[in-house]
Amino acid sequence: MASYDISKLECVRPNPDGTKQARCPICFAQKGMDKKGNHLKIWPNGGFNCVVDQSPHHVAAIRSFLRGNGVDDVEYIDIQPKLSAETIYPEDSLKGLLQDYSYWLKRGIREDVLKKLECGLAPKETKGKLSGRTVFPLRNMDGKIAGWSGRLVEPNSFAPKWKHLGRLGTLTYCWQVSGPYIEESKTAILIESIGDYLALFSHDINPVICIFGLNIGDRVISSLIGASVNRVFVSLNRDKDPRKGQAAADKIARKLSPFISDVRIRLPNPPYKDFGEAAEDGERGAKELAAFRSEIL
Repeated sequence: MASYDISKLECVRPNPDGTKQARCPICFAQKGMDKKGNHLKIWPNGGFNCVVDQSPHHVAAIRSFLRGNGVDDVEYIDIQPKLSAETIYPEDSLKGLLQDYSYWLKRGIREDVLKKLECGLAPKETKGKLSGRTVFPLRNMDGKIAGWSGRLVEPNSFAPKWKHLGRLGTLTYCWQVSGPYIEESKTAILIESIGDYLALFSHDINPVICIFGLNIGDRVISSLIGASVNRVFVSLNRDKDPRKGQAAADKIARKLSPFISDVRIRLPNPPYKDFGEAAEDGERGAKELAAFRSEIL
């Protein structure tokens, strides 16, 4: 195998699966991207790839750089494994959303929070995959729209409550909004859905990351490590079946423990299944959320 000088890379940090994450020198130097250092993945056998650009020219430029050459001194050498590039949606996609926040306002969510997360209603007339849903753009660490998440606003027993487009495992939602709070407090709260995110943010609980379910991906862990987070609250839903929320929280806590010094499991207190329910419950729910906020501060 060719000799590469990994010490030339910046923002290098470990992933739970034995790989490493680093800043892509070509994305950073030529395009002004990857300021957080999340594009380059390095495998234990020395293989690496940029998760944003797998073109032969880009790959060869990285290899040339690691051999001690400049970012424009390029030769083509193919590498394995290759990762599929994420889909990037144009900013104009947001223009088709209606500024209708009525569904979330009725659930106790603040309008300024909805605007901050760029929420909008996809009209039924569009006949798209998310039509008739209240929609949120999912941005990657470079601020590009890499996916969408839509929530039904009308009851429908034949359709899933939430529908997602994009590779959720490659995203840290919503770092553009919560990142500054996480970096300042060195604390992060992991929750299951955007509904919980909205509830917490509406009650000034800001260092929040939505993991879209019961598992945590390497990209989220890499983001936490990159921000030098030292305290994490695993705050999944309190399900009746203990094999779900509690068990999943235990598993995530074990996965984080090698990287984060203080990992706590903090599920919503009864009678609430999730923080969204608390946000809807007026003064009583507000007390539950205020108690959680006092634990973080």
